[in-house]
Amino acid sequence: MFYAPFTHATKEFFERAQWAGRRVPCVFAGPDRAFQEIDRVLKRRAQGTSRATGVEGIKFKQISERPAWVPFMSVLVQPFSFDSARFNPRSFRGVTKDVVAGTATTLRFPRPVSADVQVDLWAGGNGGWQIAQHVAAQIELQFTAESIYLPIDWADPRWYKPPFDVMAHARAYGRTRFRLVGNGWQDTSDLEAGEGPKTIRWTWSGRIEGYLPYPLDQARIVRTVEVDVVDTDTDEVLDALVGGVED
Repeated sequence: MFYAPFTHATKEFFERAQWAGRRVPCVFAGPDRAFQEIDRVLKRRAQGTSRATGVEGIKFKQISERPAWVPFMSVLVQPFSFDSARFNPRSFRGVTKDVVAGTATTLRFPRPVSADVQVDLWAGGNGGWQIAQHVAAQIELQFTAESIYLPIDWADPRWYKPPFDVMAHARAYGRTRFRLVGNGWQDTSDLEAGEGPKTIRWTWSGRIEGYLPYPLDQARIVRTVEVDVVDTDTDEVLDALVGGVED
């Protein structure tokens, strides 16, 4: 749940690709469940369209009888882990102040996290290789060198509805960015050949590098600092610090 903004932004990035004038559908799934998931999503959309238009089940039946919807992509994000190399122990103090109550809000530097990502592009059989080339090129051209920075709006209302209403403190961060690092595409079609017809499959691998906001902290505002001034000889003070004091 904590990582939903990262995973959804990643999926939305790959959905920018188009084929035949339409966006390429994208689902959250591994290679083993990719076709079942795209079939479930498209059937659900068709049912919604049928209810909205009053045309009983026509599009639903058409989709049910299709052998596969291509091209489409499946996104698999592995569990996130703490990235110690990017850890920063600092805190940002005085973000908000309440002079009357004598308190101030403080923010710890966000927790660095990372996760591996695998995206599979399914392009069908005959002519699928050309489709895969066309779609993959659109995505690769979005990258500057090996990475791209994608935005997260922590104030987006969709992150604060069940079951994602678990990070209300993140609203204070507003808009941030995370880094999507890519290793490029590989033709992995042979992995899916089996006994049936060959399915064109290209696989993109990479990782997410982002920061997870900590809850807000509260600290007291320090208005005055008491200091004791000792009027003594400087040499005596140095002798006491360096050489100690004789009994």
